[in-house]
Amino acid sequence: MTGFSVFINENSGSVAKYGRDKLEGDLTQAMDGSLKELIFLSPQDLPDRLNEYCNQENNPVLIGGGDGTILSATELFKEKDKPFGFLPLGTMNCLAKDLGMPLDVIKLAAAYKDYREIKIDISFANDKPFLCNAMFGFPTEIAKVREDQRGNESLFKWISFVSGALEKFDMTDREFYSIHSEDDTKTVSMKAGLISNNLYDTAINIGHPFKKSTLIAGELGVYSIDPKGYLESLQLLSSLSLGAWNEQGGLTMFPAKNVHVCNGLSKMDILLDGEHTSLETPVKFRIEPKSLSLLVPSSHSMV
Repeated sequence: MTGFSVFINENSGSVAKYGRDKLEGDLTQAMDGSLKELIFLSPQDLPDRLNEYCNQENNPVLIGGGDGTILSATELFKEKDKPFGFLPLGTMNCLAKDLGMPLDVIKLAAAYKDYREIKIDISFANDKPFLCNAMFGFPTEIAKVREDQRGNESLFKWISFVSGALEKFDMTDREFYSIHSEDDTKTVSMKAGLISNNLYDTAINIGHPFKKSTLIAGELGVYSIDPKGYLESLQLLSSLSLGAWNEQGGLTMFPAKNVHVCNGLSKMDILLDGEHTSLETPVKFRIEPKSLSLLVPSSHSMV
């Protein structure tokens, strides 16, 4: 087997926590015989190096980083029609959890000695891809609160998250959005909106509030979050922090293949897999079934 080229975002949350030297040593040992090169790069240099790889190299590649790093790689590798694998080194690591992959990057790296290629769905906001979700409205504030929890791995991290989010949520004004799907057009008032790449699991998933049962069903999940009053806000945010996305007070949803969203302005601020962007309205969301090629360990059974 041709050895892997491994490119790691040196600013990823888990790199600092693990220790760069230790991570490099442990990965090198774990991938003994299946590693061609291991390179740490800044977020600024990573895209150019990956582009160079795509144009010149044919050996398999692993990309280490968080969901934002993986998303950046997705744009490039899809355009070049090349597969890639990844090592979850971020804070949330939603894609790895959705795929049921081990979060222990050393064990995962060792498992890549024998790998295979799979296909998963990609969703788009206008021409920008996302693999986990697109959030607008209040979620931009949630992202700031979640960033404050970086490195906090205690059992109480979600209690702290909910507490901080609730305080900001109570202060956030509702906004009106026009939502057009293949079945309906409506104007809704809400504090937050979320479009997911496939539907969220409705069961409780402690430690993974954005769990999905599959990434190959070819459906967007359209979620409107608009609780009434402090108590309903507390109940809803507590429920969402535990991963329960069933319809309840303050939360409505519907599945769709395509949906257009407009906030009455020329542009709308959106978080795509946690990365901020501003897109022209109406923002056109769509899903492309099984259009991204990923490398996963052969022992991995995709959900």
